[in-house]
Amino acid sequence: MQENRTFLKNVAIFQHLADAELQSVTEMFKERKYKRNEIIFVEENTGQYMYVVKEGRVKASRTLPNGRETILSFHKEGEYFGEMSLIMERPHPPM
Repeated sequence: MQENRTFLKNVAIFQHLADAELQSVTEMFKERKYKRNEIIFVEENTGQYMYVVKEGRVKASRTLPNGRETILSFHKEGEYFGEMSLIMERPHPPM
């Protein structure tokens, strides 16, 4: 738990939280591991969670109507995504 708290303290969106606030945030996070090329979520299911990359990198992409994939962004260690969908409670694709 302390390791996760230390990690989150270094994530930009959480850097200015007081210790008690950071502790509360840390308790809300669940660590999950994903395999290479595993889909974390599809756009229709956004708005439920915020994600923070602890290790590796995550590719955000969209499948076009013609079946081709378009890459929207990459997120590396310490970066986060999904926060706007969580706040707005609706899908919000990454920029």
